[in-house]
Amino acid sequence: MDDHRWRNPAPTNRRIRRPAEEPGDRLMPREKGHWSSQHLSEFLAGVTAFQDEHSAFQAAVRWAGEALGAEIGMIVDRGHVIASAGLAEEDARGAAIIDAHRGGRSVVTLPDIGVCGLIYAGLEEGLDTHLVLARSGPVGFGRDEAALLGNMARSLCLVVKMLRTLEAERAASALLLERQQLFERLSKIQRSISHRAPLQEVLDAITEGTRALIRGDTVGLRFIDPNDRGFLYLASSHGVDEPMLEQIRRGPIREGAGGRAVTEGRLVIIENYTTATNTVGQLAEQGLQSAMAAPVYQEGEIVGSLVTASYEVGRTYSESEKEVLLAMAAYASIAVNDAKTVAAMKEARQAKEMFLAMVSHELKTPLTVMMGALHTVERRGDAIDKKLRDELLHSALKRGHDLQRLIEMLLKGARAELAEAGRNVRLSDLIGSALKGFDAVRPITIETHSDLSIFVDDAAVAQILGVFLDNAIAHSPEGTPITVTSWIEENRVSISVRNEGRFAPGTDLEELFKPFHRGSDATSSGVGLGLYIARQLAEALEGRVDVESEEDVSFVLSFPVVAPAASEAIEENDQVALYT
Repeated sequence: MDDHRWRNPAPTNRRIRRPAEEPGDRLMPREKGHWSSQHLSEFLAGVTAFQDEHSAFQAAVRWAGEALGAEIGMIVDRGHVIASAGLAEEDARGAAIIDAHRGGRSVVTLPDIGVCGLIYAGLEEGLDTHLVLARSGPVGFGRDEAALLGNMARSLCLVVKMLRTLEAERAASALLLERQQLFERLSKIQRSISHRAPLQEVLDAITEGTRALIRGDTVGLRFIDPNDRGFLYLASSHGVDEPMLEQIRRGPIREGAGGRAVTEGRLVIIENYTTATNTVGQLAEQGLQSAMAAPVYQEGEIVGSLVTASYEVGRTYSESEKEVLLAMAAYASIAVNDAKTVAAMKEARQAKEMFLAMVSHELKTPLTVMMGALHTVERRGDAIDKKLRDELLHSALKRGHDLQRLIEMLLKGARAELAEAGRNVRLSDLIGSALKGFDAVRPITIETHSDLSIFVDDAAVAQILGVFLDNAIAHSPEGTPITVTSWIEENRVSISVRNEGRFAPGTDLEELFKPFHRGSDATSSGVGLGLYIARQLAEALEGRVDVESEEDVSFVLSFPVVAPAASEAIEENDQVALYT
């Protein structure tokens, strides 16, 4: 059947015709016999040719009007016309027919047509839906015509029920397909999480999947900026062009649907983006029409939001789309929490490995001094001056005690315990004790600008200075001097170890303090943990370690001055450091 069948023509007094008929043709043979079954067959063929309810109604009105020679045909549902033929839009004749139908009249007078007979048949008992026809002339519809229209109405009812069933099945099939797609997307994301894929890869899969399932124009995943919690930054997106991406990469936390989801802690929908307040200005100017956002959580705290947005005018979001966004936001929460757990496990594993490496490395420094002193005594024997021999043996014994204490501290495995033991000590004695054994390897000059008694973990300070000296010896020309300088300024003790040489241009000085870092000019063996450990020990002393490189290289330890403990006597001529 041609498309023009479904257009309502201008008012006319001509009967409803098939497209192929000429004005002189008879629309309906009046002879009894096969006409009723023939027209019913044609009616059924016409209405069943369509896959939707509205088109079936339109076809039914047209076929019924043609079969019974009517000028006007309508389907009236509870007083409203839902399909018609022979009527123009807002045609007053339709209202007149509805009034006559409600009044149960079989005759009505219509403009441009005159007196018309009316006939109507209910589609189903108990429902206020009728197939209504109006035919000009004083002679009404006959019994056979009424029976035919009744059969048409009942047949149309069966067809509509079938179409509704098919539509429900199509909707169910579409929902099933949608659920299957959601399951596939979520399974892919779940596999990424369980396989410990990089967090960025998982977040990108979430935004890509969200855009595919909700069919939005753009999708973005934003997180609170840890350096400024008043802002959100874009961690992942799909469908955002590069110029716009640069403009919206970072924005105020209360801006847009995503910002509201973070601050309000709920699903937020903006269906008229151009007139809403607190939107992302650049997107509003670009013509964005709607947006929907759901919060993302980490350990129960909102840390970001997942947003989908559309440029389609009048775009609304269904319940299933809301569920999809909430599900995707939940997976983003799982990914963020899992990444934090993985990072914590990795850090714990690295800490364990670092601890074992630290034990290996830190055993080496005192052992080197001990073995050097004992080897000298063994090799030279009685040829060594007694005083020198006693000094070497004393140095080896002291380093043995240091080694014992170091092992005990490392085995505790807690950074906070590294500097818990302190005692009163004179600064010059502390530095002199730390240098023993090293001065036999390289000439060392000591410059002490202040000499006073302080309360400090002298073993921790000695270990730090030992790392500095090891580093100076390893990274300076053989035989060149090393200078150790100490001073007090603003209630802080500072001790520097300076050696000849310079770092290569472009050297990142912070890299020196990372574990396992070794300079390319090192002349001694080691695993690159010394400076890392030195900084950890300094932090345990509430101090810090810095490096300076101008004409020479200097490593500087500084820590707060603490007054000597009152439990230990201080000689009268000692200078006492006061912590103010």
